Amino acid sequence: MRKKFKKNINSLDHIFDFITKFVTNHKLSEATTFAINMAVEEIFINMVKYNAGSLNDILLSLSRDANKLIVSLTDYDVEPFDIKEV
Repeated sequence: MRKKFKKNINSLDHIFDFITKFVTNHKLSEATTFAINMAVEEIFINMVKYNAGSLNDILLSLSRDANKLIVSLTDYDVEPFDIKEV
């Protein structure tokens, strides 16, 4: 599942609704749902806070591959950042 959200803190409720649909479809546990919500909220808020100059939407992608859960947030028109390289 993929969806773009406005780069605004007010988008969080819509993001949580989107995540709820995904976890319901995939029958994920409450603990997994909590972890996804917490991680996405933290990353999304940082994207809003530290790149407020860009008005581009943020893309949230959620997918499942066997026993893996893949969560990706993409902010456009910014310097590349890979947390694994920090």
